Amino acid sequence: MKQTWVNLADKPYGGARGVPDTELKSSLRLLTNLANIDNTLQIQKDYLTTFTNWINNTQTNSILIDNSWHAVYSAGTSETFDKFYMKFKERRFCVLPGEYFYHKIAFKNLNYSWHTITSSEELRPGDAFIISMPFSDTGNEHSEMINCLNQCANNDIPVLLDCCYFGSCSGLDFPTSHPAIHTMTFSLSKCFDMPSFRVGIRYTKEDDDDPLFVYHKNNYINHLSATIATGMLQKFSSDFIWNKYNTQQTKICNQLQLDPSNCVNFATSSNPQYEYLRRGNTWSRLNVSSDFQI
Repeated sequence: MKQTWVNLADKPYGGARGVPDTELKSSLRLLTNLANIDNTLQIQKDYLTTFTNWINNTQTNSILIDNSWHAVYSAGTSETFDKFYMKFKERRFCVLPGEYFYHKIAFKNLNYSWHTITSSEELRPGDAFIISMPFSDTGNEHSEMINCLNQCANNDIPVLLDCCYFGSCSGLDFPTSHPAIHTMTFSLSKCFDMPSFRVGIRYTKEDDDDPLFVYHKNNYINHLSATIATGMLQKFSSDFIWNKYNTQQTKICNQLQLDPSNCVNFATSSNPQYEYLRRGNTWSRLNVSSDFQI
């Protein structure tokens, strides 16, 4: 099978997998066994409402998703990405160095116009911009994020804000009210370490009846995953993983002389020892969760 991308997940401190917490795993097994699946609209309503409340109720970050946003089920964040690509396929897609590798794979495979920028000044009319918050290559807010959002607002550039690491982070101010943001997406793959369940949520300012809205209006979503995810959202807060493991993160970073990230499972380092983990920047992102005492 042909593979054109480098997988760092099997290397020491590589990859972006969430914390394999035993409490989470136990609840997942229980909810999977007890899930009562039917075909009513209530499953979808409960999922979307519970997910939004879970985000807004964080005590360690600043974020507000108000009623101006339209929420729909997304199969992880990846399905949101695909729909964003389709919607703006005539534009040049822009990302920062170290962004989630899925985007570049898609751009190349689909022959989309794209560019890796290093500053907001490179953004121009006709672009579409994608950025993760926390940023994929650090777990922190990217230093250029606000500059890029402002540039996008001034040039009518739609922005996708990827918040897939929300639920593992602390101390961040999410710019959900910024006028440049067209789409936001969240997932439980990382924070609850349940990537195979494909549970996420997409928010847009407009209901334009795109494929995800069509799924939504016809109740054509994964009821099993939505039911299990709703149970997890109800049991574990969006601060659970951070509160449980941030002390261990700090201890490990002190021992290895790493810089702790705003994401509890990540750290960064400019030490050449970890150069094999670099993704286009002068630092490396390390996933230290493999050293946690679970």
